[in-house]
Amino acid sequence: MKLYLHIGTEKTGSSFLQSLLFYNKDYLQNQKGLYFPSHMHQDKRMRKGIVSAGNGLFLYECFYNQKMSKASKFIREEATKAKQLSCDKLVISNENLFRVLDDQAFIMLEEELISSNSLISEINIVLYVREFSEHILSMYKHRNKSGHYASFQNWLNNYYTTLNVLQNYANIFKKFDKIRSHHIFYRKDGKYMKQSFFKDFLNIDFDNLKEIDRVNESLSLSEIGFLQSTYQENKIAAEQLSKSFQKLKFKYKAKDTASLQLFHKHHAITFVKKHRSSIDSVIQDLGLSILFKEINKKLNPVIEVQSADELSLSFNQKQIKLINKVLKEQYSGTAKRIGFRRRWVKLIPKPLLRVYKYYRI
Repeated sequence: MKLYLHIGTEKTGSSFLQSLLFYNKDYLQNQKGLYFPSHMHQDKRMRKGIVSAGNGLFLYECFYNQKMSKASKFIREEATKAKQLSCDKLVISNENLFRVLDDQAFIMLEEELISSNSLISEINIVLYVREFSEHILSMYKHRNKSGHYASFQNWLNNYYTTLNVLQNYANIFKKFDKIRSHHIFYRKDGKYMKQSFFKDFLNIDFDNLKEIDRVNESLSLSEIGFLQSTYQENKIAAEQLSKSFQKLKFKYKAKDTASLQLFHKHHAITFVKKHRSSIDSVIQDLGLSILFKEINKKLNPVIEVQSADELSLSFNQKQIKLINKVLKEQYSGTAKRIGFRRRWVKLIPKPLLRVYKYYRI
């Protein structure tokens, strides 16, 4: 049996691929011999096509906590289920697996290949990599949906770790030649993603796969800027406003001002220039020469940009109505009672809190 691990990176179409795998689960299982295990806490999210940890969350937790025996047991149990269903392909997906696939994890995987008790005869890994300045901006929009990071520069310099993690992964996977690691350049194109994942990686035709409407909406840079200011004054209001912004489809949002877009692009490109030698090394190790060309397209001459305090935010009537509604609720009696209840819940001992949440006392 062949084991296929989809390991990331983040913001490279993972939710799209997981939704396709889940939505077409019966077809893939019965017609293509591909078993995609369920995960009781992530199935609903994969069905809707929103951000999920995939069916590989448990495997990620095992690797993260160095529980290799549990990881091995998990893989063997799922392989047994696949065999019982007459499937010869087992697919496990989690976009953060690339962060925890260290030497010990690879050793465990290789032991599965040589063990006489294992059903696994081949292990294939796929890793999608995005052009770095685009990845930085997409990750920032994703990570700062609540506005809790004070500034883009602060997040970029202290919390953007993908480059370092990819460096570690590139140094590790080369040591283990029995495991096949495939590295694919990410494009925001549904047909391309289906071709690269199903046809090229899994060797499965994708013509009959059904798609669902995506509901994983992004926030605009203007919305994030407003949330940052709100978060400093009222965290609960920022949380509620973030949820409202996420429910509004991106096509109905105002386009960010040119100065705001330029500010973020400038700092993302500056980061890429600063770390160019490390980026080139990673690209070389992963065999993704196409990324050299894509990065060079982005490296425009350095130009003057406004300071963060001078930037203008852009909103349309739909967004303004959402802002007014949330802020009005926050200063009403209902909002005050909700805020009081949240503070009260924090004082409940954990055993009682579980009972409270279950029975909604």
